[in-house]
Amino acid sequence: MKNYKIVVTVFLLISGGLKSQNSMLPEITSAPSVMILELSPSDLNVANNKSSIVFSLVNSFKENGGLPNNYALEITPYWTYPWKNRTYFNFIGINEKTEKQFFFSGLKMTSLSMSFKKNLEINNFENSNNIAVSYGFRSNIFKIESQKKIEIFAKCSNELDELNLKLKDKKIEEKVYNEKRNEIKLANNAAKKIDPLFSVDLASAYSIVFLNNKFQERQFGKYGLWITMNSGFYLNKDISADKRGKVNFYAIGRYLKDGTIYNPDSGFSKTENYDIGGKIELVYDKFSIGYEYVHRINPIENTHRSNGIINYEVMPNVVINAAFGRNYGNKDNIISFLGLNWGLDNVKKSLFDEK
Repeated sequence: MKNYKIVVTVFLLISGGLKSQNSMLPEITSAPSVMILELSPSDLNVANNKSSIVFSLVNSFKENGGLPNNYALEITPYWTYPWKNRTYFNFIGINEKTEKQFFFSGLKMTSLSMSFKKNLEINNFENSNNIAVSYGFRSNIFKIESQKKIEIFAKCSNELDELNLKLKDKKIEEKVYNEKRNEIKLANNAAKKIDPLFSVDLASAYSIVFLNNKFQERQFGKYGLWITMNSGFYLNKDISADKRGKVNFYAIGRYLKDGTIYNPDSGFSKTENYDIGGKIELVYDKFSIGYEYVHRINPIENTHRSNGIINYEVMPNVVINAAFGRNYGNKDNIISFLGLNWGLDNVKKSLFDEK
């Protein structure tokens, strides 16, 4: 009980200083370094990290009580550097003058991650006192923004320029100016919530295992490379609605090299896996629920992962996620997961910060 109180206290202290974002459920998804250690509720990786730093505590229902054994840290360098003239237009890859979009603008949001897992269990290996450390990156490599979103941003920008000019020439009262400015700001913020029509994300991770908790007994763990495609549609066409609801569709392809296959007679060996699958997800306000299926092909067996996933935002940028289902293989293949993510946000530049 004492350990649980420690976790809750630290969680409240850190999350209390978070800055709120006006959006639907924050997309604080699991980092590749977390996924390579199989500590994630999902096998799909989407590079929609809107925080400069994300901390994660992840635990399994099967693990013993107390403090979690697994921790992760993800950093997005773009938010940590004080860029000059950073606007929402160049953030999403839109030329403000021509309204043309740069489809590869998501590359600048590449994030780096590191994860740690204590008491790693390896099938048929007698000692569970093993430690795994992993590193990874993820990035959006291609996206298509909604033309409606681009048009709204351009319209808001032009209207704000005209409004500021009238105020400068004293052709409008300050009270009227503030009212008009707030109207433009509401339209601008509503457009921000519109997700890309289509996006492609790339992620990769590498892990090292320290057997028997000894540095000198380190060896290759796993290597993975993901590609994920994402699209979806809104349930409510009114972009000004606070709770629109959205259905997301994902498709995944992954290559995974696993060096943690152990045989008491021959020792460790490596296998290559090829995964293909998808996910459907319903997002509404602070809640999301989804189903995921991934089929795995390898020289030993054809197997699959099938599970349900639930996410809930308990407070701004703080998300609890849980999953239950069937994991790969026929032994110890139950997925029972509970995780906690929170992000530390920078103040993002917007159309209204610069004008």
